[in-house]
Formats: sequence, C-alpha cells, structure tokens
Amino acid sequence: MRSQAGAWERAEKPNKPNKPNKLNKLNKPNKLNKPNKPNNPTMRNQTSTAIYGMLLILFFQAAVHPAAAQAAGTTIQAVWESLGIGGGGGIFSPAISPHDPNLVFVACDMGGVYRSSDGARSWSMLDGYALRKVFHAPVFHPGDPNIVYAAARGGIKRSQDAGRTWHHLIGRFNPGNPDFAKAIAIDPLRPDVVWAGFDTFLGQKGHYLVYTENGGRSWKRHPGWPHTDKPISKIIFSQLASPQAGQVFLFADGHLYRSDNHGAAWTLKTGSLPPGDDRSDCAAAWNVSGGTGVVFVTRPSQNSGGRFSGGVYASIDGGDSWQQTLHGLQTQAYAGKLQQYQMLAMSPSNTQVVYVSSRGPGIDPPHHSTLWRSDDGGRRWKAVLFGDPAWRNFNVDPDWLTLELAWGWGGAALGLAVNPNDPQDVICTDQGRAIRSGNGGANWYPISTHRLRPGGEIWQGRGLEVSTAYGYHFDPHQPERTYITYTDFGLTRSLDGGRSWIWAGRGSPWKNTCYDLAFDPDSPGVVYGAWANSHDLPQWKMLVDGRQRLARYKGGLAKSMDHGAVWSPIGGASLPEAPAVSIVLDPGSPALSRTLYAGLFNQGVYKSMDGGRSWIQKNQGLDSRDNMNIWRLDLHPDGTLLCAKTIAYVDGSPVPGGLYRSTDGAETWTQINENQPLQYIFGARMDPRDSNTIYAACFDVPPDGYAALGTLVPWPASEGGGIFKSIDGGRTWKKVLDQPWSCDLSFDPGNPAIIYAATFAGGVYRSTDAGMTWNPIAGLPYVCPQRVTVDPRDPKVIYVATFGGGVWKGRLP
Repeated sequence: MRSQAGAWERAEKPNKPNKPNKLNKLNKPNKLNKPNKPNNPTMRNQTSTAIYGMLLILFFQAAVHPAAAQAAGTTIQAVWESLGIGGGGGIFSPAISPHDPNLVFVACDMGGVYRSSDGARSWSMLDGYALRKVFHAPVFHPGDPNIVYAAARGGIKRSQDAGRTWHHLIGRFNPGNPDFAKAIAIDPLRPDVVWAGFDTFLGQKGHYLVYTENGGRSWKRHPGWPHTDKPISKIIFSQLASPQAGQVFLFADGHLYRSDNHGAAWTLKTGSLPPGDDRSDCAAAWNVSGGTGVVFVTRPSQNSGGRFSGGVYASIDGGDSWQQTLHGLQTQAYAGKLQQYQMLAMSPSNTQVVYVSSRGPGIDPPHHSTLWRSDDGGRRWKAVLFGDPAWRNFNVDPDWLTLELAWGWGGAALGLAVNPNDPQDVICTDQGRAIRSGNGGANWYPISTHRLRPGGEIWQGRGLEVSTAYGYHFDPHQPERTYITYTDFGLTRSLDGGRSWIWAGRGSPWKNTCYDLAFDPDSPGVVYGAWANSHDLPQWKMLVDGRQRLARYKGGLAKSMDHGAVWSPIGGASLPEAPAVSIVLDPGSPALSRTLYAGLFNQGVYKSMDGGRSWIQKNQGLDSRDNMNIWRLDLHPDGTLLCAKTIAYVDGSPVPGGLYRSTDGAETWTQINENQPLQYIFGARMDPRDSNTIYAACFDVPPDGYAALGTLVPWPASEGGGIFKSIDGGRTWKKVLDQPWSCDLSFDPGNPAIIYAATFAGGVYRSTDAGMTWNPIAGLPYVCPQRVTVDPRDPKVIYVATFGGGVWKGRLP
C-alpha cells in the first residue's frame, strides 16, 4: 500500500459511536443508458499530484500548531460538517476491522484520514492534528477491538477507542528532519509485539526496523535488520505456531526477506525472481489447522526473449521456491505495452482466495486496468472489475465520476483491502473513488458518494471529501443555489443549500479546475466562470519551471445562461488560452453589455465591455517581463480595482509579486506596496466601506534557490507571510495576523468589520474589529483551509474551502 503520513498530537474528544449496521449493499444497481465512450478519459497526474500534496501538507503540519500560532483571543468553538459530492481525489490504504466489518478506514493523498463505523455508509474525517498522512493501512489488535495502530508521518500512533482518537507512541516531528513510519504489523501470536518500518528514525537517516514488546510503551531499533538502504513497505508475521513460530516476512524495496528467529537473521527469498520495483507487493495467508501457508509477490511485466516475465508468483514453502501463476491473467501486449500486476490482498486465514490489481495499457477489456481474483491459491485467475457502463461485463454501480467524466478518470487501483474474516468482502480505491463488493467482486457499489434517485444526476457525499476546493459560492438570486469551485473536476452545484450536488462542468473545454465565479446581479441564471486545465495554482510546484511550465497551462473563460448547468467558452481569439483564475463583474455596467474583468495567469488583466464576447488586455503599469502571474482581482463599489500579482520563478529564483490599483477602469495600474514587500500573495481584498482599506494574505517565501530543488524542503518562516493591512491606499502597511502561510480573507457581508482569515496549518481565524485582534476557530479537522465564505442569510454559518479536504460548513456560537 502506498499511502502517506502526518502529525500533531491533539486528541479529539470521542464522538458517540454510530450504531453498527449489518454490512450490505448501499444502493441498488441502476439500469443505465449506454453513454458515449470518451476518446481520452481524463485522469489527474497521479504521481505528481499525490507526491506534491503529500509533501506540501507534511511540511505545513509540522510547521505550526494553531495553539502556538500567535497570541490570540478566546478560541471560538464551532460545530463542523463536511459538504460535497464525494470522492474526486486519491484514496489509499483501506482497512477493514477483523472485529467488525462496519469499522473501516481509508486515507487520502492530500492528508486526511477517514473513519466509518456503519459499513462505509458515512465517513468522518479524523482530527488532522492527531492523525494525518497515514502511509500504511491501520492494523488492529487481534484480541482487543478498541486498539488500532497507524504508521504516519512523525511515527507510530495508537487508538484505544476503535480509531476515534489517537495518541503518539514513538517518532519525531522535527519539520526539517521528520520521522516517517511506512509499515506496521502486530504479531498475531504475541499481540503486545508490534513492528514498524521507518524512513528516518529519531533523526537518523536510513530505513529502520523498530519494535515494541509491551504494546507500545517502549520501542527499540531492531538490531537484526541489516538493510538500512531499503525502504520497508510491508511486514507480515506468520500465523502458525510450531514449527514456524518466530517466522516473519519483510517486503523492502521490492524484495522479500524472511526471518525464522524473530528477526535475528534474514534471508533474501526473491533473488531467483525478476527484479521488483516500488509498485511490487506481497501478501500471505495461513491455514492454521493444516499447518500450511502461501506467499504471493508481484513483479513488473516484461517481454524477455519473446516470453512473458513477471506478473504474479506464489510460494507454499515460505519463499524457498516459487511458481509463476499466470493462468487467466492477461499476458498479451497492447500497443507495445503489457499489463502490470501490482497490489495484492488476502484474508490472512484463507490461502485460496487472493486478489491482484493491474494497471492496463489500454482502455477497454481485456487490456483495461482492473482487479483479478483467484479462488484456488493462484492457479487460475479471472478479472472481476468492469467499471465502464459501455462494457459487456459492466459490474459497478456508477458514481458521478463514471457518468460525467469516465470510469478511467480514476486510473488503476491505489488501495486494496480484504475483510480478514471474509474474502468475499473487498474494498478497492483509486484516484477518484472508493468501491466495495460483498460477493468477491461479482458486483461493486460506490462508498464515496450516494446517488439520490435511480437514473438521476444528483449526488450526496458520504463525508469522504478528498479534493481541493477554491471557494463556496452563493447565487445572489436564490441563496439555496450554491456552488463549489474545485481542483481536478472543476465545479459542482447544489439546488438545496449544499445537501446534494450535481457535477457542473458540461460544455467547458477546461474541465480540470474552476478557480472563480461571477454572477450577474440583474440576470438570474447568468454566471461567468474562470477555468483551467492546470490545477493547484499558485502553489510553488506549479511555478518552479518558470516560463516553460506556464506556457503549457491552458484555460479560459466560460459563460452559463442556466445557473451553471451548461457552459460555453467566451472571448474567442480576443483571449489567449491561459489559465483564468479570477473574474469580477461591474454591477453598475449596462445589463445588456456587462463590463467584466478577468485575471489570466501569466498573461495579465483583460477587460470586456460586451458581456464577455470580446476582451482587451489591460496591463499598463502591470507589465513585467518575468512575472505576469495575476492571481486575484477585487472590484470595489466605488469602481476601484485591486489586482494581486503572486510570485513567479525564473531560473530557479523567485520574482516577487505585488499589489496594484486602478481607478480608471483598468486603463492604468499603480503598484501600491512599494513600502511593504508582498511577494507571494494568495488573497487581496478591499474593505467594502472604504477602498483605501486593503488587506493582503501572503505565504512565506522560500529562500533563494529553493524552488530549483524540485522537492519540498521545509524552510524557516520569515516575515513574508501573514495578513497585512493598509488604511491609506497602500502607502503604509501593518501585519495584523502573523500566520506565515495565509491563504485568503473574507468579510461578513452584513458587517465588514468582521473578517475571516484562512491559514495553512494555522486554521481559521475571526476578527470582529477589522483585523486588530483575532480569535482562532476550533474544531476544523482539516489543517489546510484556503478560503472562508459567510452565509449571506446567517452570519453564524461559515463555509471553509480547503486544500485537499473539500468544503466544511461551520456553525458558530
């Protein structure tokens, strides 16, 4: 399992557990009309997205704790609930409790860890300051259903209440040199014995095996493990007593090692097989009454002298000898590529039923990415996952991703888990969804989203919100109509105040990300959108290659006449095809020829005076050869325009952004922060009562040369980040909130003196005196909020868009 980790030690008060329900199918299958098959199913770049999201949030977690952010007023206790359509991001490391099949865990590539106690009908995100970035599926104590262990960034965590709350056992949280626990296992014959594999342990670089013999009270580095150059991804204890007592397997860097004496000495057992890689896996099971066991490993598929090499191998003698098990598997090349067999999963007490995932070279069967099952210990295999409704063997109740974007959007399996007591019960996850089968893969149903009506297009999330949201938007004509602008799947809309959702990207040529919306105040149903095929702007990893990278990013503006149901691109040849990231509408302009302003990343500001049909570039005063990264526009009721240009990177070095002002309809711009560097701006707003009162939200700036490293190395906080305020049009500035990774700020529409700030790692803050003092808002489980929206009908209700945890609705006291 390849999942991730994260850190901080603030245990959450246990919630009252849900009453367990019998495991059964969540939704009855729906008959579907055959959809048109997409020519090129869109799928997010799994590797770069997962790695960056993982590393970025790992750093922010370790950098700042809300309780230590800065001197602040009384903490505000809010009640939170998750909103969204469900899924849409990478889901990893599923785990099913051996004591209760209704107790299930999964993790997200963006850091969240989720728990369900009702068979995956609903999910709760766990407190991100206590458990985050889990690298390995949680493991369960064989005798005590309340004890669960997790391998995470910062070390090993344990829960004593079935995973509701967690506390730290071993590992360091130094943000510059953190410990990473990547694998964990409990000895089933001696349940107080727990082993874990670390990448860096107590500050020592390398790959270490550590253990406890007293249930986690004390830990030691295992002296018998010699291969500190090989990362440990899986630990498997034999379930047999004599004569295999003391037998344990370690899977490290694609190699399987075995010890017969509790780890005192190790023997490589896969030396005779083709080499493994970081996608190779292993699984094992035992027939305790018969005294037998079986071990499986996967190897990369290759054409070796005209013969198929790799695939799946099985051993019934603990790895002393191996048998390639290919009968029924796809071994024929397609377009010059082979099916790659990767993840393995078994019930540890059933030696006959085994599952293996594959990454296919094609779209359609038999070359598609799928899941395979064997019922006879690997002798024969059959494919059991057919997710496209157009396929003859289609066997997955569809989710919104399948119907709107294509089954292949999620890619190959990223996570696989089998019920320890029932090999018919299996969970499979990918880059966008989680599905479950109760009959060995004959049929599957989604556990990340729920379809409200058979054949309908309205969906309800289950709490498994795993994607980045840029904002929560209210239709000014009908506040029950709300919208979420998203990374990776664009836009969703709700007709009932956020209780259910419809995917809303139809017609837009750029479906990956919708960054912003603008509503016509006089024409109900008319909405303008800023769209792009590049996500995560303005995170530094999107900028590090400078002009070459930015030139590849595409996007544009679109208009909807029906509340966002269907979109049409606007602007034509008058606009460059570049990421549109901000759009504002002048409400005082003629209703039939609206004036609009748009920010196009790496291109500048554009103005339309005919409702978006044609556009003119308006960059006088903004021009910069090295930085035209326009990020935010704000239009004041008095006509003043504010333009925030964020940071750029050229030849590995940062080029500062800045804040600009126009009082002549964008004909000219004047920089207003000469006396205060505002290099890495994430948000900028004018006080609705006074355009001379300006706020800017800034990220701290990496040191020179940092961006060229291509990896996320934590940098020390400087003075560059925080919330800054000017009351004289930008001549002088004061930092009013010292949070180094401040994302955005927003006003209460009924009282602009009430301001909300969203900060990575620091959480959400509220000021009731125009930024003079701030109160932290507690309880949000996700650690990277991006933007706050106040409900225009109820100032006690706020909506928080997050970088990887969806949207959260908070009710204030």
